[in-house]
Amino acid sequence: RLLAEHLPAGLAGRGADLGAGYGYLSRELLAHSPKVAELHLFDAEAKALGAAERNLAGRAGDIALQFHWADATAGLPVSQLDFVVMNPPFHAGREAVSALGRVFVRAALDALKPGGRLFMVANRHLPYESEIRNSGGRVESTAEGGGFKVLCSVKL
Repeated sequence: RLLAEHLPAGLAGRGADLGAGYGYLSRELLAHSPKVAELHLFDAEAKALGAAERNLAGRAGDIALQFHWADATAGLPVSQLDFVVMNPPFHAGREAVSALGRVFVRAALDALKPGGRLFMVANRHLPYESEIRNSGGRVESTAEGGGFKVLCSVKL
């Protein structure tokens, strides 16, 4: 919810939601960004992606929605995106593994065009800023609350 509340209104063009789950973040994004032309939702969990498809069914005529049952850590089959939004996973079972989120960051930045923007939420203590800088992005924290932070990055 923190990320949805701090996404800029008016995102436009082609985008992706990594780890889309049941589509909450995509639904919120589309409600405030009518100029989005194409949105790709990725999730490794088939049931979650099916729920996202049902939850966004009413928007399918407005924009090109594409649902990918895929693990974002394997890279994305899309490129030259204008924006990516994500709440990356950071657990494997019950153990915290920030490496999962770092791979999501790299996949997102690889899929963005130069000047494209990445918006993500993460636990405040996880060091994603250095991964973003090392992967060719400029980053700033735009909000914090409840132990989480919202990061915005621009691909250089």
